[in-house]
Amino acid sequence: MSGPAQLSQVIISYLNQIQATIDPNTGNTLAIPYFGQLTEAAASLSFRKDPASTMAVIRSLLGRASSIDMAVPLPAGSTIQLPHAVYADIAFPQDHHMHGQMGDEWYWVGAHLDVQDANGKKGRLAFLLSMLKFRACGLSAQESAGWTDEQASVFSNVATVTLDMPGEPTRIVRRTPNYQWPAAGGTASFSTPGQPFFLGVGPDQLTGNGAATGNDIVMPLSVSVADGDNITVALTLSTRDFVADDQGFFLQGVPQASTLLGAGTGGTGMTSLPTPGMYYSWPQLDVTGSVCVGGMEYTVLSGVGWTDHQLMMTSIHNPAGDTSIPFIDDPKPTNGWLWQYFNFKDNSALTGAAFIMGEVTSNLDFSYGYFLTPQNNAWAAYWVNGNIQTNAVAEFPIPVGSTSGLTAPIPVGRSYSGIGNQVDDLLKLGSPLSGLALPWHYDGTFNEPTGQISSETPADYMDITGTRAGGVGFLEAVGLQPVSQITARALALLAGD
Repeated sequence: MSGPAQLSQVIISYLNQIQATIDPNTGNTLAIPYFGQLTEAAASLSFRKDPASTMAVIRSLLGRASSIDMAVPLPAGSTIQLPHAVYADIAFPQDHHMHGQMGDEWYWVGAHLDVQDANGKKGRLAFLLSMLKFRACGLSAQESAGWTDEQASVFSNVATVTLDMPGEPTRIVRRTPNYQWPAAGGTASFSTPGQPFFLGVGPDQLTGNGAATGNDIVMPLSVSVADGDNITVALTLSTRDFVADDQGFFLQGVPQASTLLGAGTGGTGMTSLPTPGMYYSWPQLDVTGSVCVGGMEYTVLSGVGWTDHQLMMTSIHNPAGDTSIPFIDDPKPTNGWLWQYFNFKDNSALTGAAFIMGEVTSNLDFSYGYFLTPQNNAWAAYWVNGNIQTNAVAEFPIPVGSTSGLTAPIPVGRSYSGIGNQVDDLLKLGSPLSGLALPWHYDGTFNEPTGQISSETPADYMDITGTRAGGVGFLEAVGLQPVSQITARALALLAGD
């Protein structure tokens, strides 16, 4: 039986297991920073008002040790030897489902909608959802506790709506925090291979078309958010008529060798050490349905969306030839990223990221990206990179709406230049991309379960070359506050400050 007292017992046992783990890089046991504070916080889980968010903060301070004693995805044929490794290439439909014995995993949905309100006024609305699960403990601790995979996991669902209606100030509305830990009395569940696709966190749900057809592919995907008069969402995302329902996604992650040589063959669908995982996306989705905000219903007239499914774990094991040490090699002062996607009006799309490890500058390498174009009822995905310039950096309060004085610097605007393939600058599709991201609203921030803030801002894309179509997308900013400040706030939250 799971209960409040057992939460503390299981998590303290798991923390002790982590502390006793041998660091493969040094041969010594791991030296977990702030271990005393972590175990004290774990002992308090039984009387914490929100044990799910407390568990999220504890995990955030474990760094690269946060996935110890969990199943780890590695490509078939890999020679890397890891405990609980699962050696298999990504495969469908089974990998559409959540991987209950693996680490951090989420479905992410973005949508840009032309809408009409209940009074007949037309405008536009952007919707963002990030539905996440992470494991609170390893497989051994789970077995000892007799927990299911759901009980061994903590879940959250973040959702925002950005309203841009004529004659009204543009504004962002955030879902009430929805954090669930089934072992602590919360509600969450997910499907397994062979079942209709499903992921539910509290009253919010993602439901695949398998509910109607007996197939466990994801699209069409029903998205439901139930937050009373604040936000109610009932949307359906579907693949466009130029791609098949079961071929409407492309593989991200490590690019295939042919992709690096200029082919449109995309990624392997897997990411490598020290962040092993899986990653793929559905671009250019049709969106129908309605969104209700503050009691006003907005009916979708037309819409375009994007969906990600990503599993991203951490590991104390390094890639071959990398001798860095966990907890010491963490980049300072900043460890974050800027990610974005754009659905263009000509049915092509772009996604990619700049990673910030060290000092934050306004001139960043777009070091990871894919340019997409429909081809043969599926997606051709071309590996691209280039440059991002950030501008209009603003300080946003932590947490959202706080007057604590803590802030995070987040750039509001971005511009792009020379986004292309170094082997084939023409991408076989024309000139490299250069353009501007024009945010709908200055603020896209929301609170994370860890007590930090991130930002997802809807934006228009404007081409500046005169050769490419415009479009819409989201601008993501994560981890832009200095690591030292993030750590200090996490410790304060655990102490109850």
